Amino acid sequence: EFRNLLFKELSKLGNTPIVDGDNTILSETLTKFRNMTSSNSIVLDIHWNAATPKATGTETLIPTEYTKFEYNLAKDLSNTVSNVLGIPIRGVNGVKKESESHHGRLGWMRINEEKVLMEVCFITNEDDMKSYQKNKQKLVKNIAKVLFEYSQENNVYKVVKGDTLSKIAKNNNTTVDKLKKDNKLTSDLIKIGQIIKL
Repeated sequence: EFRNLLFKELSKLGNTPIVDGDNTILSETLTKFRNMTSSNSIVLDIHWNAATPKATGTETLIPTEYTKFEYNLAKDLSNTVSNVLGIPIRGVNGVKKESESHHGRLGWMRINEEKVLMEVCFITNEDDMKSYQKNKQKLVKNIAKVLFEYSQENNVYKVVKGDTLSKIAKNNNTTVDKLKKDNKLTSDLIKIGQIIKL
């Protein structure tokens, strides 16, 4: 339900969301997103937490080796959920690395794009779920707004003939080391048409 509502809201804002089907398994979803998304895509996995009836709050997971973009997006998503639903933020800034999760390693974090896994609230907590049901339309609008704003910030550059990482870094007020880290490059080699995250 939430995914479908978010899809409609993002479409209204001019984004082109891609969603998986209701009956797809994780490996199918991961393959689909790896094949259909570009290097400047934001990929969001939406979950509800489950534990004891008293457990409450929201958090967003990021890769163990995360980018600044992923961290900030996760923090803003958790803050948005907390503010709309009136539930606490779990952990530090509502952000948790996958290595701190119950599983320790998450398939979702193996996608190359900017990725986060949002734990909206606890499905096992009656108050969390009442607040979600009461405020879901507002939550959808606010989450869509956050995602839309981040999609506008996720600047990229398409490599043209004569470009070097050094030239791209200088023209965009950054460093070669940062470009390599953010783009997971192991060398300074780039090719024409390659998309570089700035």
